[in-house]
Amino acid sequence: MSRRHAVFHGGPPLEIEDLGSANGTFVSPASEKQADADDAQTADQRRVAVKGTRMQLGLGDTVMFGASLVVVRSFREETTTSANVDTDGAVVRDPALVRLYDEAARAAQLSLPVLIVGETGVGKEVLARFIHERSPRAKRPS
Repeated sequence: MSRRHAVFHGGPPLEIEDLGSANGTFVSPASEKQADADDAQTADQRRVAVKGTRMQLGLGDTVMFGASLVVVRSFREETTTSANVDTDGAVVRDPALVRLYDEAARAAQLSLPVLIVGETGVGKEVLARFIHERSPRAKRPS
């Protein structure tokens, strides 16, 4: 996603602002998810275009930027995973980081780009290496 495409504004409330992108920014509200599953042909019609404006987001909403998808989730949700994750040398015990590495391991198996954002020094490179080493591409020549 280009930095000129859209901006997330931290909340509360969390908002997405489209900056006039050519491809557009679209939101599928969480309340429409079951309806989408029931009638896939009208799913595209339920997407709300956010062209040049701001839109408030809620839990479960899906934001689409061209081929990229972002799902709004709660940071404080409970985890049912084990208390330790081996990250090739480092042991992660914090529940939030356990969830992060569990999601990263699942993302590594998909053929989708992964965008990692965060402040300087939070370990984005470590997480990127973790994802790459578990991906199908890890064993291929560079």
